Amino acid sequence: MSSIVVANSNPDYAKKIASVLRSSGLYVGGVCTTGAQVMEFTSKHYHGGVVVCSVKLRDMPAVNLPRVAGASYDFLFSGQFTARFYE
Repeated sequence: MSSIVVANSNPDYAKKIASVLRSSGLYVGGVCTTGAQVMEFTSKHYHGGVVVCSVKLRDMPAVNLPRVAGASYDFLFSGQFTARFYE
């Protein structure tokens, strides 16, 4: 069974997002606030799943996590991205 992991630097937001997913009948395997927690979870639950996370976590930018978690996890990022265009 694949897992959904919710990661947000604000623990209240993370719990609310997990609650919405659970109320829709989805299995949420973990709620995290740091990148280290996400890395630990994905290393122990190698069967894969989806990580729903904010762009910034408490200890690191979340955009680096897909390389660490590997191909068995897909990432859905929420938050503001800053696009810079150079001419």
